[in-house]
Amino acid sequence: MEIGFSFQDLAPGGAQLLLVQLAVELARLGHKIKYTINTHFDDPQHVDPHLLKSLMITGNPVKNPWSLRACQVIQMDGYHSLRHKIPYFLSLKNCVETFHSKYSVRRSGPIYAPHRVAVSKYIQAFLPEPSIIIPNGIKLPPTGTSKLKEYDVAILGRIHRVKRQDFFLSVCQELFNKRRKLSCLLIGGFSGDRNYQNNILSHVASLKAQQVQLEITGFVPHDQVYSWLAKTRILIIPSLDEGFGRMAIEAMACGLPIISNPVGGLLEIIDHGKDGYFTELNQISSFVQLADSLLDNPSLCQKIGHQGELKVRSHFTLDQITAAYVNLYNHVTRGF
Repeated sequence: MEIGFSFQDLAPGGAQLLLVQLAVELARLGHKIKYTINTHFDDPQHVDPHLLKSLMITGNPVKNPWSLRACQVIQMDGYHSLRHKIPYFLSLKNCVETFHSKYSVRRSGPIYAPHRVAVSKYIQAFLPEPSIIIPNGIKLPPTGTSKLKEYDVAILGRIHRVKRQDFFLSVCQELFNKRRKLSCLLIGGFSGDRNYQNNILSHVASLKAQQVQLEITGFVPHDQVYSWLAKTRILIIPSLDEGFGRMAIEAMACGLPIISNPVGGLLEIIDHGKDGYFTELNQISSFVQLADSLLDNPSLCQKIGHQGELKVRSHFTLDQITAAYVNLYNHVTRGF
C-alpha cells in the first residue's frame, strides 16, 4: 500500500513522534511511504532533527502536497487548518486525521476528514461522529536498561507552561521540606518562552541553594528518554489537560509509578491505586503526600510500577497501534 503522511510540522512532542514511528513501522512491513512537511526544516521549534532523520530514511519526500493525492491513503497529523486541507479536497475520502488534543480538533475544523481517529475517549468527545479510538503506542524500552535509581521524582516533557514544571518544582520544595533530602529531574528542553524559562531557572537555583539535588537534561532525543526514566523512582504529571498522556505510558513501561492530576486522557491510562495514583486536582499537598509515601515504601513502588509495565505491554505497544492503523487503512482503500 502507498501511504502519504502530511505533517504541519515535526515539533518535538508525542503527536508527531507517534506518526513518524508509525511511518517507520509501516515501511518495515513493506508499505511505501511518502511525506510532506509544511514548515521550514531549519526551524528548531517546529522541526525535531531526529524525527526528520527518521522520516527521511523511511520515506520519499514530496515538495507539493498535491502529489500525495496519488497515494491510496493520506494520513494527516490533525493540525491541518481548512487552508492546508485544500490540496486534499478531491481525495478527502481517502484521508485519515489523527487528533491528539482539543487544540488539534479546533484547528482542523470545520471540515474534517471522513476517517477520524482520536487518541482517547476524552478527545473523541470533541469530534463530530463518526470517529474511532486508537491510543498512542510506544516502542518498549530495550532490555538490560540500568535499574540504578539516582532521582526520587521526575517530570517529562518540553519545558513549557502547559506541562507546568513550575508546579512540579513547588512540589519538590514541599517534599524537600518534609524529607530534608531529595533528588529531582526535569527531562526536556526549554521552549521559546523566555519569561517562563527565567522563572524555572530562578526556582531551580533556589532549590539548589537549599541542597536539593536537581538536574535539567535539556532536549533529549526520543530514543534516549528511557535511559533517564530508568534512573527515576516516580514520575509526576501536574498537567491540567492531556489529550492522551504519552509520558505516562513511557514511564510505566520503565516500571515507574505515576502520580498525576486527574485530567484528560490520563484518566483512561492510570488505574488509581493499581498502576499509579491520582491526586486531588491541582493540590500540591496531595502530590507531596503520595510521593512521600511511595518513597518510604520501595516494595510498593516496585509493585505499582510492575502493574504499569504489564498494562503498557498489553495495551500500548507500537506494534499493536500499527496493526490498528493498518486495519483502518484497509478499510479506507475498500471504499467504506
